[in-house]
Amino acid sequence: MTVAVSIGLLLCQWFGPGEGLIPSELYPAGWPARQYPTVLHKAIVDGVSSNEIPDGLMIAHDTLTTAFGVLLASSNGSTADEIAEAMTVLSKVTGIANTELSHLKPVSDKFKESSYTGVYVPPQLYIRADYADKIRDMGVDLVPSLPNSTIESLSDKLSTISNDLKDTTSSDDLPYILDRQPEVFVVTAASFKAVWADADFHNENRRMREFNVDERRRTFVDTLYSLPKQRHIAHLHKLRATMLLLPLKYSRVKFMVILPDRINGLHQMEKELEFVDLRSLLGVKMDHGRYDVRLPVMNIVTNIELADNLGFLGIRKVFNPKQADLSRITGQKQRLRVRRFPHLTHFELNEQGINFRNFEIQTRVRHDGETHNHFYASHPFFFALVDEYKVYATGRYGQLTVDPDDIKGKGMRSSS
Repeated sequence: MTVAVSIGLLLCQWFGPGEGLIPSELYPAGWPARQYPTVLHKAIVDGVSSNEIPDGLMIAHDTLTTAFGVLLASSNGSTADEIAEAMTVLSKVTGIANTELSHLKPVSDKFKESSYTGVYVPPQLYIRADYADKIRDMGVDLVPSLPNSTIESLSDKLSTISNDLKDTTSSDDLPYILDRQPEVFVVTAASFKAVWADADFHNENRRMREFNVDERRRTFVDTLYSLPKQRHIAHLHKLRATMLLLPLKYSRVKFMVILPDRINGLHQMEKELEFVDLRSLLGVKMDHGRYDVRLPVMNIVTNIELADNLGFLGIRKVFNPKQADLSRITGQKQRLRVRRFPHLTHFELNEQGINFRNFEIQTRVRHDGETHNHFYASHPFFFALVDEYKVYATGRYGQLTVDPDDIKGKGMRSSS
């Protein structure tokens, strides 16, 4: 169902004091505007502890935008005011997709997104009919939680997004008895599927390669390799990084990798990306040389608890049992809050594409060719799925667990 409420994150707290990630200081005239996708990405990344993202993470933007609309539609009073300060109409937010028909991805486009947003409430909770209609008009699943059957149903719904997400929630997440659990459970999930157009990765070229987690630690990861050929590569001097674009078959969407020049450069680069419209990078001048490419094989299951992290965006009261006001759900103020708000995604990258597992093994033998130009993603990097009108997802890779024996010794040479 088409989302009926046009909503988006402003995230930029320009006025008044704030404790969030976005500083309130004024920027000089002419300073570039902050961009919704990369500001949201940075805020969530900064709010997640390192042990929650052992390899990396991916953030799917559409389903999160819808979920924030649910929070606003449910809230009242100062709780709603707090959420509204972090939101604005889509047309006023930079970096959000244009909704003109000519800008929508055509049906024939083979890049596919699967997503789910659900709101689970105690079955004893009275729900206003106009609220239920509004939530369902957003394309959101509004479900009373029943023991046993509801968690099984939710697992089935998540498995349609990705089988790897099937067991990411548990019965303990759901509110069953209003008196004991005056709570609302909001869940978002997404995955994408696409095939490479001309990446030319082949299974027989896959190797374990060195990956530098930081300047002192390294490990070895399963790595894709493609022989030298003309690529879509650009040197982003202002970001001190290099960008690789990999086209997807029968799609206008590109897979974007931005690799910092420095091994430890990802954190600083993500801060600078807050002011970069990722869509604009599709039009920068490309290097037309021949490059060979190495990319880690990725299989990232993201399970981020946003109820613990949205304080970075200034959204706190809706999760606080003493301060939350969700009276728009029932029409009267009562003790009710959002306790859990997980964002679930699955991202797998291999020789065939993204989340594409059923492929035939290539039989052609490939040998390394000679070239002076390399794109080796051998330290932490940023990635995105983007076309000229929309940013579908952003992510990062490289926060890997390292065996103590793999800490670099004095004089050990880095291969990045």
